[in-house]
Amino acid sequence: MIRFITYPKILLFITALYLMTGCGGPSTPTTNIDSDINAAQEYLERAQNAKGAERSDWLMRAVEALFEGGRPEKALSILQQIDIDSLNPDQRDWYHSLLGQGLFKAERLEESITQFRSVLDITQLNVNRQIAYYDFFANVLSKSERFFEAAKQRISQLSLISDEFEQEAIKELLWQELLAIPNPALYQTTLNSREVEGWLNLAIIANNFAEQPEEMIRALEVWTSRYRTIIPANLIPLDLSQAMSVQVYQPNRIAVLLPLTGNLASSAEHIRRGLMAAHYSEPNNTELVFLDTNNASVLERYQEAIDLESQFVIGPLQQSKVKELAQSEYLPIPVLAINRLQDHSDPLPDNFYQFGLPIEDEVNLIANHILSKGEERGLLLLPETSTGDRAQNAFENAFTLNDADLQQIVRYQQDGDYSKPVQQMLGIDQSLQRHRRLQQLTGVEMEFQARRRQDIDFIFFIANPATGRRIKPFIDFYYAHDVSVYTSSSIFRGIEDEVLDNDLNNIQFPTLPFLVPNSETTASLKREIEDNWQDSKQGLPANLFALGYDSYQIIPELSKLRFFPNYRLSGLTGNLTVTEQGQVLRDLPWAKFVQGKIEVTDTEGPDVALIQETSSPQ
Repeated sequence: MIRFITYPKILLFITALYLMTGCGGPSTPTTNIDSDINAAQEYLERAQNAKGAERSDWLMRAVEALFEGGRPEKALSILQQIDIDSLNPDQRDWYHSLLGQGLFKAERLEESITQFRSVLDITQLNVNRQIAYYDFFANVLSKSERFFEAAKQRISQLSLISDEFEQEAIKELLWQELLAIPNPALYQTTLNSREVEGWLNLAIIANNFAEQPEEMIRALEVWTSRYRTIIPANLIPLDLSQAMSVQVYQPNRIAVLLPLTGNLASSAEHIRRGLMAAHYSEPNNTELVFLDTNNASVLERYQEAIDLESQFVIGPLQQSKVKELAQSEYLPIPVLAINRLQDHSDPLPDNFYQFGLPIEDEVNLIANHILSKGEERGLLLLPETSTGDRAQNAFENAFTLNDADLQQIVRYQQDGDYSKPVQQMLGIDQSLQRHRRLQQLTGVEMEFQARRRQDIDFIFFIANPATGRRIKPFIDFYYAHDVSVYTSSSIFRGIEDEVLDNDLNNIQFPTLPFLVPNSETTASLKREIEDNWQDSKQGLPANLFALGYDSYQIIPELSKLRFFPNYRLSGLTGNLTVTEQGQVLRDLPWAKFVQGKIEVTDTEGPDVALIQETSSPQ
């Protein structure tokens, strides 16, 4: 996955990483420290019995040992004892390098840079001292925000590293320093090294095409033809190596595995309609083959898809069949399951993708949206259903991860008396009980006005439109009209009712782009549904239709979305991204009821990266 760390976060990343590598100062076992200190003492003793260049040589060896032993102050004091005029050219370069290292450790950055730049020919020193020079010089330049100069030193350092683990660490530092260069193209005219030119151009490609996968892939092909003999493939950052191998799925035949008969046939039909609408939305030569998975082995249906020479599979829908297919060791043709696995920790095939509309994704998006507004104390009102259970677990997990609190969670029975759970949620029932007890104790009839709890920032509930119209008036009636109220997309089925929906005023919720009223982008598609599939235009059927439509449209983009996290596909179900595990996630536009009508407030929710990867529906 291509990840770009933006400045100023790059400083924290680079500092942390170089402290973990080589000469940057990792923690050293006590026995090694003792050994280094003992060695330094021995070198100092030898220096006492030597003169001239030999004495300076032993002193600088002692300085190296003291650096390794974590005694930079002592090392600096010894360096000050050396007469630089008595040093030969090689010793002088060694001296400047050591003094630069010591000044860096003392946070005297500009003085450190001056010493490193005083080195005339570092190649005359042994390999370990060259590595130390490049490492420290790059570190001090990075800390001084001179990222291009730091990258040049890191390239030289990388050429001297043979250990694979160290090579990976240095390569990561180099890459992040290159990405931190504010405008790398400015340096292209100053280059006198093909190797530096190659690395700089690689960073330019990464910066310019982070959200344009096809352009990046083409640019990388050109880059490879120019620099593959100069920069070995194993040194190219893994993220870009993966981008080079992105596969664009362009199947001529797609097998669709759905329960065309049985209990789920109605849901499958709405998905099928979405697939067909997407299929006929533009001219193509792709063929769709539908295979019934009801009362059939999904593995047998998958093999049938192979036998039919399909190049891609959409489905299955049932959770159990998705799990069965995911457990296959090898899938010769890629799969986009129309559901999400639940609590599946085993490795998945590389070409296995999952796309569903689980309540957990939506709840996580809502929770992060609420937290982004600084609202951390809330009440939940959820139905006594499996959906309510899953929504509660997802909300609790999201808030626990962010150290936020849920003051109370109340569950309600559908088609019941909604005033009582609202009273319980807001603490009104306790206020009423206190009033009754006080009247019983005094025997005096008292005027009374109930008070709701004051320790809340928001209320979140889940309901369909009819139930929501019965819950929201009670929230207002019991003095919570000034509290932020959020709900899920189920509150709006895609059809506005200005009179009835006045009872839902001020409720905020995410919604599918397909359901947004008066949307120009979906107007023609909605007219087609109106003409051909009247019962797919609202509510859950509309959601399933949109899921089918996006499942077809996303196929050519799946691999690109997987490896380009800044890339988005605008779909009927939301702005789509794909995780490294092949899960399709959605950002949704936010809406609000205002005078009984839908008003879109944000075109999308919080960054999809904040959303937890969650389980899927049964």
